[in-house]
Amino acid sequence: MGKILAFIAAVFTLFNSIGGRSLPESRVEKVHVHSPGVLINVREPTCSKTGLSEVRCIECGEILEQEAIPEYEHTFSGYVLIQKATLDTDEIYRDYCTVCGEVRDETVKTYEQKIGEEQAVRGNLGRLLIPDVEIDVALFSAYSNAQQIVDNYDSAAYLDWDDKPDVMIADHDFQGFTMIRYVDVGSTEAYIVSSNGTRTFRCIDLIPNAINTLSDLVYPDMTSVFDAYTGKYLMYTCNGDGQSVTITVWEEVF
Repeated sequence: MGKILAFIAAVFTLFNSIGGRSLPESRVEKVHVHSPGVLINVREPTCSKTGLSEVRCIECGEILEQEAIPEYEHTFSGYVLIQKATLDTDEIYRDYCTVCGEVRDETVKTYEQKIGEEQAVRGNLGRLLIPDVEIDVALFSAYSNAQQIVDNYDSAAYLDWDDKPDVMIADHDFQGFTMIRYVDVGSTEAYIVSSNGTRTFRCIDLIPNAINTLSDLVYPDMTSVFDAYTGKYLMYTCNGDGQSVTITVWEEVF
């Protein structure tokens, strides 16, 4: 009996010394609990890129949360004209961001496209266009009713005479025809655009202080402009003095 008790005591002692003892504390794996920090911006937004903010654990640095910051709006400087419209090119205005340089363009339809739209106001002859000086008016055939036509807004009269130059007139400042004083002789072109196509004219003379005698257009010395330019086309508008007129002379380009 004593031997059995001694054997049990030996086994118990061995268990305690080998298998039953606890592992050192350094060998026990600990579970880490994150400690979130505050939300901070790590990339500031611009007007071309989103920004980024995030939350990290203050102990281990692991990213716990991320959030995108929306882009700022562009700071545009305002549209400027970069290309004038002609009969086959668009009028283009350009704007750019003063911060990142982003460009945005706005295109205005060509004159020909504008005339083709149903809502375009047109005369029975179409429209008279002089893009260089921004003239764009409806054109009506006229004889005795010429004054009535030119008294209307957006309206010019075309007088077709067999024995005199054809005349296109618009009398009043609000018509925009005063800009005819600033055409470039030899280069400015005018267009009559209608459903029958487009006629092109080029300015060949500018007479700033002519006189309308009602039966003729004359130079200051009273010689006839009609006689000087038979077979050509005249466009004129009244000057501010109420007496003289500015006349431009045009020839058709084929």
